[in-house]
Amino acid sequence: KRKIRSQAESQLADALLRGDIRDGDKVVMTYDKSANAVLVQKQSPEAEAPNKSTKEPAHA
Repeated sequence: KRKIRSQAESQLADALLRGDIRDGDKVVMTYDKSANAVLVQKQSPEAEAPNKSTKEPAHA
């Protein structure tokens, strides 16, 4: 758990410092098993708008 948290925090901090994401942006974090790495991507604006046919995630 600590390794995953450490990688996630590092990747998120790097993305913030590079300007890839800003305060208030929504991000998607994924784990790439082949690279053994956590990836951070800014969520697209289209994905942010709730779709009537999809349910909200149980976690925020």
